[in-house]
Amino acid sequence: ALLESLARTEPWLPHVHQLLARLARDGGTAEGRSRARTLAKQELQVDPTSDVAHACLGVMAKREGQLDAAAELFEKALARQPNNTGHLLTLASCYLSKGSGEHVTRVIELCGRAWQLDPRETGGFLESIKENLNVDLIQAARIAEVDPWIA
Repeated sequence: ALLESLARTEPWLPHVHQLLARLARDGGTAEGRSRARTLAKQELQVDPTSDVAHACLGVMAKREGQLDAAAELFEKALARQPNNTGHLLTLASCYLSKGSGEHVTRVIELCGRAWQLDPRETGGFLESIKENLNVDLIQAARIAEVDPWIA
């Protein structure tokens, strides 16, 4: 209620819309996702560089199977916050979900950067990929860390 009141009385207050958008998005209902989309777009009007608003829209696009749109939104989020492990891994996940081998080099690059920033969080993601897809990106990420030209 407090955030909604702030959004109405102070619509240009940074991050109010993005916080509301994340809350609505994570509610899981169609109405919540629609509200989240509107709020994230309002956040982008206030702050066109908001990585969180781009990421919020990207998560919704990914959940709806719009993988190209999701990847584009996460590329924008990542351009604004290049060291955000969540953005790196979610973008890698978007490319992996597309199912083609077209983005393998980019996935390895993203996982390698994420590994350098946060091996623990990245390790869990990579273990999940290995278990579910039988692809060992852990080894590829380690190789990319040592010698990016090999990957």
